[in-house]
Amino acid sequence: RFRMADPGIEALRRHVQSAEEMNMLPTASFFGEKIVCLPGAQDSDLYNLAQIYYKQRQYKRALQTVQKARCANADKRFRLLAGQCLAESKDYEQCLLVLGDEDSDDMLGTDFNSSGHQVGDAIDTTAGMWLVRASVYDHLQNRVKAAACYQHAVRRDVKCYQAFDKLVESHMLSGADEAALLSELHFTADLEWLKVMYHARCNRYDLSISSPLALPDQDAMHDGAGGASQGNAAHQRGTLVLANSVDAKTAVAEALYYHNDFMRCHAQTEAILAADEFAHSCLPYHLSSLVELKMPRQLFIDAHRLVDSFPESAEAWYAVACYYYLTQKMEKARFNFLKATTLSPYFAPAWVGYGHTFAAQDESDQALAAYRTASRFFSGCHVPPLCIGMEYAKTGNLQVSDQFLAHTLTICAMDPLVYNEIGVLRYLQGNYEEAAQAFEKGMELSQAQRAEHHVWHSAEASVFNLGHCYRKMLRFHEAVEMYTRALRQAPNKASTYTALAFTHHLMGNFDNAINFYHKALGIFPDDTLTTEMLERALKDAAENSLASGLPM
Repeated sequence: RFRMADPGIEALRRHVQSAEEMNMLPTASFFGEKIVCLPGAQDSDLYNLAQIYYKQRQYKRALQTVQKARCANADKRFRLLAGQCLAESKDYEQCLLVLGDEDSDDMLGTDFNSSGHQVGDAIDTTAGMWLVRASVYDHLQNRVKAAACYQHAVRRDVKCYQAFDKLVESHMLSGADEAALLSELHFTADLEWLKVMYHARCNRYDLSISSPLALPDQDAMHDGAGGASQGNAAHQRGTLVLANSVDAKTAVAEALYYHNDFMRCHAQTEAILAADEFAHSCLPYHLSSLVELKMPRQLFIDAHRLVDSFPESAEAWYAVACYYYLTQKMEKARFNFLKATTLSPYFAPAWVGYGHTFAAQDESDQALAAYRTASRFFSGCHVPPLCIGMEYAKTGNLQVSDQFLAHTLTICAMDPLVYNEIGVLRYLQGNYEEAAQAFEKGMELSQAQRAEHHVWHSAEASVFNLGHCYRKMLRFHEAVEMYTRALRQAPNKASTYTALAFTHHLMGNFDNAINFYHKALGIFPDDTLTTEMLERALKDAAENSLASGLPM
């Protein structure tokens, strides 16, 4: 026999649903608690009440409620909610026990059909369980296990964006690992735009991609079952999402930043924040671009706005630290970088900035400690080992520096700065041929990355350094060409004029040497080396004139 639904319970359920929809959570929990007191209450009523308690941050009460259900151990939804409650209560060991064995069939099994596409539109519950497990390992600072669990979550359901975002934003995977993960994911035609976003974020260093959010042709999106009309509709939806979504625009800003196109990155983040001032996902790229573009006034304004509105946000104090770093107030910058890491321990830019404040004051031991922490937390980010290598090179420990720079290259082989630093190391080792090859590679990558109206400062550094290599190899004409090119990219640099003058001096072109020494001193009059070299050039020119019998 079928039992008729109790009209009174149904009315109470409608009260709960209505209150929850209007965000009247205390009212919803009030009526929900009355439902579970009645004989006709079901496990789903306990689940709904536990969810309401969870949203009210009453985690232990939510756990107690969900555990009263008869299917609390059998139903994955109930186990997931219980695990979430335990994780929020910081009872991590019990949370892992509730979620179950990692190697069990229900955790490793798949819900894919024969075509490789996941069944259903709802996000897979098991993917949520992997996500909670990963967050627990994250809190326990077991980053290796956390990364593995986040990958399980995304493999289980590509719609589990939170897991993917954690992997990318927290630099948990190397470029090769990210590529391997992408190759294992399956996207339906309706989610082609999501595939494009995932690939854009994982290929942020790839210089061959000029339009990171380009959808494939409509024909490629026809899966055969829905026909051309469904493919066209999916393509139109994807185009609108990628053109208007804040997350899609942030992915573009991220690619621009990692391509060292800071002006366009700043323009992109400005547009994002103008449309949505609460879009904090773009703030790390926005603030870091302001540092690279040396815009302290804008940083000051942004820092004040963020601290006033979001005093508990790591990005707010990162903005303050960036301002002090740019204005050379390293003690204050260090304090605020550290505060940002306290608020968000896995906020990579703050850890790197914290190390930079020590490096800027030649405090190598403290800088290395900060970079090592960042390297341990963000094993997929090439910047911390790069900075460690630079710091060891600066202190003369070239062998250890070589090891870290080689490791950096295995993580990211697309950053011009990596090749520039390898070139500097080879130069210091006296291996000028290999140094020149590294600088040339860096220049090649910089040329590919350079925007039409913007030159990255390290592109000029590679050109300048290559000039030094050519001079050391007695290839003076090529050295002059490089120094001249460096001046075109970054005019009014006294050191470049001095290097150019010295090369002409070595070539015996004393008039040119004297002219360029004067230009260098016009920019930096207190440079004792250039002053001394100018005196030598004048003396050499006079001796050469006497030897040639020419009038002075």
